[in-house]
Amino acid sequence: SVPCIDERQIYHNGVALGNVGFTWTPEGRGFLLKQVGLYSDGAEKLVGADYAASMLMYGGDGDSIPPASDVDEGTLVLGENDAGRRAASGQRPGANRGEADESNGAGWRGGAVIRRDKPWQWALSGYVTPPIQNRWIQDRGNLVDVYHDDLGLVVGGGNCKLQPYWSTFTVGDPTLLFHTPGDESPDFTPDIDLQWTADEASINTDAEAVLTLRFGDIEAGVTVSKLDDERIALTYRAPAGQRVEGHLPLQRRSAKLLTDAGELLKLTEDNLSLTSEDLGGGFTYRDLHVSVPEGARLMWPALHHNQYKKDGNSSLGHAKPVIVMPFEDRDEYTVTLTHTPPPPFDGIVLDARKLPVEISEGSYTKTLDGLGSQFLGKNEPGSFIRFTLPEIEPGRYEISGDFVLASVYGIVRVLFDGEQIGEPFDAYCDGVDAEGFEVSFGEVEIGAGEHTLTIEIVGQNEKATNDMISIKRWLLANVGE
Repeated sequence: SVPCIDERQIYHNGVALGNVGFTWTPEGRGFLLKQVGLYSDGAEKLVGADYAASMLMYGGDGDSIPPASDVDEGTLVLGENDAGRRAASGQRPGANRGEADESNGAGWRGGAVIRRDKPWQWALSGYVTPPIQNRWIQDRGNLVDVYHDDLGLVVGGGNCKLQPYWSTFTVGDPTLLFHTPGDESPDFTPDIDLQWTADEASINTDAEAVLTLRFGDIEAGVTVSKLDDERIALTYRAPAGQRVEGHLPLQRRSAKLLTDAGELLKLTEDNLSLTSEDLGGGFTYRDLHVSVPEGARLMWPALHHNQYKKDGNSSLGHAKPVIVMPFEDRDEYTVTLTHTPPPPFDGIVLDARKLPVEISEGSYTKTLDGLGSQFLGKNEPGSFIRFTLPEIEPGRYEISGDFVLASVYGIVRVLFDGEQIGEPFDAYCDGVDAEGFEVSFGEVEIGAGEHTLTIEIVGQNEKATNDMISIKRWLLANVGE
């Protein structure tokens, strides 16, 4: 589902394959072909035996219709009685009873629009309801999602309660609405000077997708525009001086980001509030560059209120960095998102999952294809996993490891042919950071013959709950003499 449209569930990373029931419709078969293709990653990964057996024994067959995300361009409108009709049809179902909204061009009250312009895809939701005193029914505050074929979901990601900074707009003081840690009976509809869900929404689907929201007599809106294959722009508009604040919540992509000012920021439990000037005008966040316009700021963390826990507690893994845009003395902000893939590594890249390994007695290892890593568990200080390297041309190399970070990961040292290189590395972070964290262990002279790299557990961070470890790649850069 599209998170900003789905009221209940937030976005989760990973590929859901879909079950055998999907094989009985052309659309379902198209969805399965898409998902299995993503899951298998070019036939690098096989589906499980039970899944394959269920498909062979109980699956239907026939033609398939590819999902909308497979087309280069398209617009899908959702709304009461629309039956999935296209915006280009000129039909305009309106508020509640399918009536046209003549005041808004080719627009709809309520409903939603999903627009595809490869490689970008974005959704605008016009489903708005007032908050209610029930933790299972989420506040429909986040009404914008943005997806990129290579990056995945980058903006939005769902809704929750007691979190105004996930709302596309607020009117009033957003600091008044918050979750108190440990509170099992919070007031989800407090009488405070803040409105964090809209009274009314409409969507214009002419040349650009425009979401317009009403908060009483105040009107605010978002326009999403593809600039080119690498860039997309989100423009937020609201009247100045009316205590309106716009929010662009970003899907958590990493435990760190690099500002345009050159500062590497770790996203920890500590609160961050950085102006556009502090950031140098923007930042890069795991292959995504985000411009931060003058007058706006970056805040972290906007925590998720987890409805599946009575006290609402959730980890940083579901927190979001948010671009906060106060409409104090201006009526428009534009944030540009740019796909910025890293340059290819100039050296030898060794996938840890494909190297021969030896492990310490009592430990176990397995491949974590979802993280692209080799895992070592059931450890204690001194436990190890040893990788045998392929034949490497003799020379002097800088050796780096690309590690997954997680709250259950320990502190390790690395040994080359049995001798420690570099300094110990702490792989702890709150939640899981699948991006990988590259750590240099210095330079070594590699001669002819067989060589090994060993990861040895030496302890764990005081906040870590275990001392497991997981590595994605070894990187060897030839540094010459």
